Amino acid sequence: MARVLRIVVAALSLGVAYAAFQMAGCSPSNELGGIELINAVPDTYISGTPPYLRETDFFVEFFWSGNDPDGRINGYQWKITTNGADGISVSDTLTVDPATGDTLHPWHFTTATDTVFFVSADSASFIDDYELPEHLRRFYQPHTIFVRAVDDKGAVDPSPAMVTFTATTFAPTVYLTAPPSLRGVYPESQPVPPTFLVKWTGSDPDFELGTPTKIRYMVKSALYINTFGSEVYLSTRNEYQAVGDTIITFSDPGWSDWIPYLTDPDARAQSFSADKLDAQGRLKHYFFAIQAQDTAGAVSLDRSYGNGVKNFYVNDVASPIISVRERYLGSARGTGLYGRTVVDIAQNQPLLFVWTGSAESYGGIVDGFRHGWDVEDLTDDEDDGWVTQFGMTDSHTRSDLKVFDSGSHVLTIECKDNAGLMTRYTFVLNVVPVPDAADQLPLLLIDDVQDIVSQAWPDPNGIPYDNDIYRDGFWEEVLTVGSSVSGFNASRDVLDNQIELGAWGYRDVVPYKNIIWTSRFNRLSYIAQNFQGRYVEQGEGEDPIPVEAYVWLDTYQAYVGNIFLNGTGVIRNFHITDYQLVLWLAPIIYTSDESYINCADGVRARSFGTREEEDGSLTVLGLLQYPYRGMGLSVSSLMQPASFYDTPSRCGSGTRDLKLRCIGTKGIILDPDFKSLHIGGNAFDDTIYVWDVIDHVDHQGVIPDITVPYEFGQYDEYYDVNITARPTSWYPQVLDDGTRVIEPMWHVYTRYDYILDQHLLHGDDDYPDFDAAVACGGLSVSEATGRTNNDGMPIGVFSYMATQTKPSGLPDVLWGFDPSMFDHEKMKEAVLWVLGEHFGLTVTP
Repeated sequence: MARVLRIVVAALSLGVAYAAFQMAGCSPSNELGGIELINAVPDTYISGTPPYLRETDFFVEFFWSGNDPDGRINGYQWKITTNGADGISVSDTLTVDPATGDTLHPWHFTTATDTVFFVSADSASFIDDYELPEHLRRFYQPHTIFVRAVDDKGAVDPSPAMVTFTATTFAPTVYLTAPPSLRGVYPESQPVPPTFLVKWTGSDPDFELGTPTKIRYMVKSALYINTFGSEVYLSTRNEYQAVGDTIITFSDPGWSDWIPYLTDPDARAQSFSADKLDAQGRLKHYFFAIQAQDTAGAVSLDRSYGNGVKNFYVNDVASPIISVRERYLGSARGTGLYGRTVVDIAQNQPLLFVWTGSAESYGGIVDGFRHGWDVEDLTDDEDDGWVTQFGMTDSHTRSDLKVFDSGSHVLTIECKDNAGLMTRYTFVLNVVPVPDAADQLPLLLIDDVQDIVSQAWPDPNGIPYDNDIYRDGFWEEVLTVGSSVSGFNASRDVLDNQIELGAWGYRDVVPYKNIIWTSRFNRLSYIAQNFQGRYVEQGEGEDPIPVEAYVWLDTYQAYVGNIFLNGTGVIRNFHITDYQLVLWLAPIIYTSDESYINCADGVRARSFGTREEEDGSLTVLGLLQYPYRGMGLSVSSLMQPASFYDTPSRCGSGTRDLKLRCIGTKGIILDPDFKSLHIGGNAFDDTIYVWDVIDHVDHQGVIPDITVPYEFGQYDEYYDVNITARPTSWYPQVLDDGTRVIEPMWHVYTRYDYILDQHLLHGDDDYPDFDAAVACGGLSVSEATGRTNNDGMPIGVFSYMATQTKPSGLPDVLWGFDPSMFDHEKMKEAVLWVLGEHFGLTVTP
């Protein structure tokens, strides 16, 4: 009923009325006469709606306005009904139940003239989608919105504006992310442990956050009474498809309550326990069903086998995976009770093991670790060897620093899950005593070059000096002919890996104070076969996990003696090969964790990548490589890498952009600072060239022709320099006192620069009289300097990485070239200086 307000209309002007009162001689009357006027009610209009009211989203925006003929609009009231299948009814619109007085559909006040409403759409199978499979049909719900204006006197529009619409939404989806055995689709029941962790994730294509808002789940027995009255467990897709709709129903009381869909993926999890056998001793099978609900109330309807419904049984054989790592011994992984690694270690070698565990692969949860040294009875919790009992603190996932003087010692690590399933891994550490210095032999030569069948480096008569016979002759000449190393016996102190076939190791080198290890880039070298990391295969669809190897050379350098490592491509032998056989992009920057890069001719690897540990941390794999941790290199590269960085969108090609006839190694030049600091006199030549016996084409009495093919130095290496435009940051390693770990000794002298200098020496200032980019490759010669970009790169270095721990305190020596490729007499002098003046061996003239 309209509200009536009294409004008085004066019959006379105030002036006339005042005069009349004055004439009457009376006071003004408080009674005013007039006519009562009724307040006009406002009108309401819905001015904007979704474009297609038959099927809107479940979030809808409406616009409205109103007017009041005798005042102003103070606001609006609205309500939205949820209509039945027969359309809107009186009961849908009642504000108050006339029978009970309960509030049914209250009005809501607002001053806004537009609002976005979230409405329900929880009725299955929208009629327009009837041709689609049930689980793909949209949910829907008819609604009606009412809006009425309220004026400044409180009057409301007695005939609210109204619009009926049908909200639709796609059902959300949900699927399991753990345990792995229940991920994906499969044809038969899958194993889980007695106690397992289920994780889930979901999506909602038409909700802003893209996720459901709630989920619920159900675990029930897969026991079914067939048409013959027999109880059988359903364990295959075919069996389920025949009767599944009667077993998994949405009205089943076994469903959990709806719970929030949490934003943290790790929090979207629930642990379950199940029995392996039933009362009759039969293997039990189960169903796990999961359902999601979105903001509009729509729920996922997928009950298909392997998707919305999982089929599983209990397998109590699985156990956690343990990953164990020690700085020098590398990594090991295992599951079950019999994982074992046996290694030789140095006397008093510091040992610090760390480990992680995971039961995620089968849906378990790691519940604790324990470890012990030399445990005698593994079943006795009171055994004195146990350092800890089961727990999850930091002290349970790492050992204290240990050193052993002698004997054989066993580290036992156990990991159990929340079902009590256990993995045990043991490290058997055999201490190899280091002889007293007086009892050690002076020098071991390790020949790790695959050269028995080589026919390279022919002299004018066709003698292949790269062959094992002639290469051995070089080292025999250096060490035993003429000037010789006192105490070196070629019949005793040479280890040829092509003969020994890798059947040797740390125990065989400990008796020696010094090692010359000559190698070459080759996958069959001892270094590549034993010191490269490897990839451990994982489950289907998962990438293999890289695991570093035990590089006992680390241990030797740190605690036993000195290493003189040399050879073309020798450092590259240590690099783990990408499991997808992706080529490296030079230079190798060990601190980098950059991902692959797409070149025009294929994908390239910019780093060794990272490894996610079981505790979620990331390990930069380059830092675990021997060149970085053992030799102290930060960067390494080749004279002619297969692929190298040019620009962010282009990778250089060694064969195209770096012609070997130009950038190949012609000679090596002694670093002047190194000479001043370490040599002083003229113990050997400052510049040593490739041996003219094998480089005879360039020794014809004239300046060599740059267009003539050249074969030397392709895989020669240089260190701790990035000559490309690659922007990756890197820093040279330094010792505690700030001293750089790597000190240059030799610098490369390329063939192009040698030929250029010869022309300049003979007064030919016009050389080159050709386009160097064409003759040498577009990225060989610097436009700024006129010399090769490789000019002067450190090709031989001292490494101070292990000087603070090794007995001698002397830096190790790394030459990234093959000494036997150079002038034999001059190179012999340089090698003997390393052995005599540097390592301190007695060299007899």
